[in-house]
Amino acid sequence: SLSLSLSPAMANNCKWDEFSLADFQGMVAVPLRQALTSQEVNQLHALAEEGSAAENLRRHPNHVDRHSKIYLHTNRFIQRKAPELVEKLTGLMKEADEKEWQLLTTGLEPDDEPAIRVVEYHTYIEHASLSRKDHYDGGSLLTMVVMLSRPNVDFEGGELQTWEGGDNFTSYGLQQGDAVVFPSHKFHNVTAVTAGRRHILAVELWLGDEGCTDERPGTIAHLL
Repeated sequence: SLSLSLSPAMANNCKWDEFSLADFQGMVAVPLRQALTSQEVNQLHALAEEGSAAENLRRHPNHVDRHSKIYLHTNRFIQRKAPELVEKLTGLMKEADEKEWQLLTTGLEPDDEPAIRVVEYHTYIEHASLSRKDHYDGGSLLTMVVMLSRPNVDFEGGELQTWEGGDNFTSYGLQQGDAVVFPSHKFHNVTAVTAGRRHILAVELWLGDEGCTDERPGTIAHLL
């Protein structure tokens, strides 16, 4: 089983791909309270509706965990429609990294330029979850999750958790507009939604080309 014994990379400012999987589990996630305003949250809901209706963005179902997602980065839809909001989201991710992990600075080569891999609008219905306790966003650098619904009003359950070793998981009690940023290789999951409908936005940065197709860029190894 995976332990949290850390590699020498943690103490030596090594490049991000020299960290072990255990190293990433030892990195703390950064909660951002009221990262987005209510107007920005409503804007994201409207973009998901507009993208589905006007630009034929498909809803991709996960039949195992009973949730679905729309790739708002398809054809650079969200980048075209809401460039200031995209800049704010990625700026918050970079600020959290600078404060906590420096994966985008000391962790990269001078010519490396992080790009948006995905911007995903997720919908969790009753009984939906992200059930794998060792799920991570393989191949990405940073992940941001933004709560777009109102807990205990729009839905119940559905807690984002990160693994902290052994049987220890941290829940963040996200309210509408709150966000969490973490290294993408940190294990995270979502407990089952017990009632209602839960919407979140997920944004990932990576070193590949900017995502612009109706899919998740990368090979099957990036789908862990």
